[in-house]
Amino acid sequence: MKTTIRTTILPLVLGFLTLETCCLAASDPPAPTRAPAAGEKDPAQPPATTNLAGMTFVSVEKREVGLGPKGPAMGYWQLSFSGQTVSWRHSDVSEAMSYAMAADGTIEAKRTSGRGNPIKAKYDAAKKEIVWENLTYKAK
Repeated sequence: MKTTIRTTILPLVLGFLTLETCCLAASDPPAPTRAPAAGEKDPAQPPATTNLAGMTFVSVEKREVGLGPKGPAMGYWQLSFSGQTVSWRHSDVSEAMSYAMAADGTIEAKRTSGRGNPIKAKYDAAKKEIVWENLTYKAK
């Protein structure tokens, strides 16, 4: 008789627990799934840097920076970011531009003079580098 009782009670107990667990899980309210509003941060995503304000980058290679008494002088080119403006010192020229950076590190800079095409660049946050006009710049 004990064997019969065990086989009868055990399936009932397991069935009861399974049924109860199923019903409790089904009655739990679903988690909210609304998308973040424009300008609102998605808490599921890590914050992305989209502003390089206060940062300066220097070319990894020496380039011509002007003429000296012995001919072309070599030195490092520089990118300096302030607010939404970048100053690009290259050769013996300094250009001011407005810029915007996407969360993926893509940069588009527009010359304030209005002349020339916008510059497309890429910021690598892990390496703290920018590739700008096919030249690599490292954070200072």
